[in-house]
Amino acid sequence: MPEPRLPSARSAFGDRRWSDRLPDLGTCGPIFALALVFLIFGLWKTNLFLTSSNLFTLLNDNADLAVVAFGLTIVLLIGEFDLSIAGVITFTGFLSAGFIANQGLPTALSIVIVLVIGALIGAINGILVVYFRIHALIATLAVSTILDGFTFYYSKGTVLYQGIPSSFTQLGASTVGQVEIPAFYMVAIGLALWAFLRYTAAGRY
Repeated sequence: MPEPRLPSARSAFGDRRWSDRLPDLGTCGPIFALALVFLIFGLWKTNLFLTSSNLFTLLNDNADLAVVAFGLTIVLLIGEFDLSIAGVITFTGFLSAGFIANQGLPTALSIVIVLVIGALIGAINGILVVYFRIHALIATLAVSTILDGFTFYYSKGTVLYQGIPSSFTQLGASTVGQVEIPAFYMVAIGLALWAFLRYTAAGRY
């Protein structure tokens, strides 16, 4: 009885469809899209778009948004969505400043408390979706609406701009050269998220 023949190198590798050799767009798609945007606007408005001042402006203006997107990435990867992000940002942002200006708490303590509150809000979202089987869009939209009400109640509809020390404002306003400090937060959080998704069991599976 003849022994079965192993597939040749050509049949194993040379007969693959050309589309199989393309990089995974699920992983590289956003990078390609960003590169395409830079290429289009770079060729269209070279003297404006590719200037150092404009590139630093893009980096500084979008650092906060990137940090928010990092958080949403985890939710999207598990097939869910979170509509409470805006409400959480507004509520915790006002609380962090209000604890300092109105309650007289130290900056560090205020930040720790707000981080704990933000984590609790995330846990509530998770409980509503996982244990109560409420659709993520509905649950997080409801939480966002409630948080907007809490923000209005705590702020009494006013804008808080007095009594905030420089130790708090400098956390987002400091610069290193032309790069604002949130850009460094963005890089650090992005690298941490990348390492989590690539090198941990929870991130990979």
